Amino acid sequence: VAVCLAETRSDRRLWLFTNLGNCHKIEVSDLPECRWREKGQPLKALVPSAEEGERAVAFFPVGETFPTGHLLFFTRAGYVKKTEWAEYDVVRNSFQAIKLKEGDELIGVEQDRPDTTLLFITAGGFCLHAEKGDLPVQGRVAGGVHGINLNDFDETLYAGQADKKTQMFAVTEKGYFKKVNLSTVEPIARYRKGVKLIDLGKDNGLRLSFATALEKDKETEICLVTAGDDLFVVNAKEVALEQRTGKGKTVREYRKGVEVKTAFRQLTEGQPEPPLPETGKEGENKE
Repeated sequence: VAVCLAETRSDRRLWLFTNLGNCHKIEVSDLPECRWREKGQPLKALVPSAEEGERAVAFFPVGETFPTGHLLFFTRAGYVKKTEWAEYDVVRNSFQAIKLKEGDELIGVEQDRPDTTLLFITAGGFCLHAEKGDLPVQGRVAGGVHGINLNDFDETLYAGQADKKTQMFAVTEKGYFKKVNLSTVEPIARYRKGVKLIDLGKDNGLRLSFATALEKDKETEICLVTAGDDLFVVNAKEVALEQRTGKGKTVREYRKGVEVKTAFRQLTEGQPEPPLPETGKEGENKE
């Protein structure tokens, strides 16, 4: 399942960020050309120094001029870090992008966008809509600051920027779906527990298996993988909007009660890519 797409050229490089908090620079010209349905190359084949279990979570094409602005990093343990793009203009082809605490992992990297807030959704069914104006700018190897105050044994499934058009979308471990307009949750300060996005229980599942943010009225397909490794595709537009309180609903494409092992937000050919980082003057490489 394709989870990240970007338009680029053969004379560019990719700044690829991984779940282990590393950044690898890859020449686009070194990527083998593949047809749309072909599997492509594993990270280890492109970056021999990649560690066991290391996988890409985001990448950005970079041309002759280095990007400007800031990057936002989000971790499984609920941390968020804001760092200038210039901090990643280094000589080495592989280097540390963020300092992670033991047991934590990077789950997302985004170009900082104006007029946005922060959204966190947890496996325990909580969501936090937070202001981001007080985020400090930190160095490349910093570990970030608290984004959400997680309950014991909870973890962040989704974290990213949001705006007035954002909808929260979640799937429970038993295949119940929930879609809520973010506008129904007022933004508050960071490092709060947030509010319940869904009322979880024995009937609909004790945890969420997947969560993401959607753009209102945009076609988005969610691919669900069951415990039996069957694949189901659900169009998010077919999931009815609900109030924040409630247990979610099933949809006809998915068999009620079948355990959801994992899920992905599928990107399709021709779908618009996320905005590329702004570029500035050619920067000096740092050690």
